[in-house]
Amino acid sequence: MLIFYNTLDGPFNGLELLNVFDEVLQEHRADGSAVLEWGDCVVMGNCGLHHGHRIEPVLRDMLADCGVRLLFQPPYSPHFNTCEYCFNEIKAFLRRHQMLAVNETKVAKAEAMLNITANSSYAYFKHCGFFL
Repeated sequence: MLIFYNTLDGPFNGLELLNVFDEVLQEHRADGSAVLEWGDCVVMGNCGLHHGHRIEPVLRDMLADCGVRLLFQPPYSPHFNTCEYCFNEIKAFLRRHQMLAVNETKVAKAEAMLNITANSSYAYFKHCGFFL
């Protein structure tokens, strides 16, 4: 289930990744609870940017300080990568709402991401062999 998202207007790099997680670790839900709480896991795709030799240790430490584990998906395979299923759902929404996507891109992306439900997230992980 999507609880928090962030979009950037420019290129993405390791420093931006750390900045996003710094922001996430400070975010709270409407009920006052933290977006990432003690015992949570962050599952990331297995791309080189996420494993940067300077970035990954810093990210692991940031998350560990909050009791959050960092897990990586297996080496890339589109059929076993939960991110691909999520991106496909977002792209399908943008295709169905082309005028919104063209005229209000940020709004369209936000709406697309908000359509990712807890059930669809669970289905992505179940399909890819992760057992929750």
